[in-house]
Amino acid sequence: MILDLLFPNRCLHCNRIIEADLLVCDLCFGQIHFTHYDYFRNNPVKEQCKLSFPVENAYALIQFEEDSLSRKIIHELKYR
Repeated sequence: MILDLLFPNRCLHCNRIIEADLLVCDLCFGQIHFTHYDYFRNNPVKEQCKLSFPVENAYALIQFEEDSLSRKIIHELKYR
């Protein structure tokens, strides 16, 4: 498409040109802090949510950290 040539998709972190269905390039993907929490056991997200309201389960894929790539990804998914 012509718009893809004029306005290519770029990595959120380093601004490299990437494929249209990606948010970050392969180099920046390693900088994302995944939680690796077990869905059913030893899940601190679930324990934190239980303090505020009753939940059966909760899960977080990546950690939200100030001024990080994870924050940029969460905001991109939430607002765009």
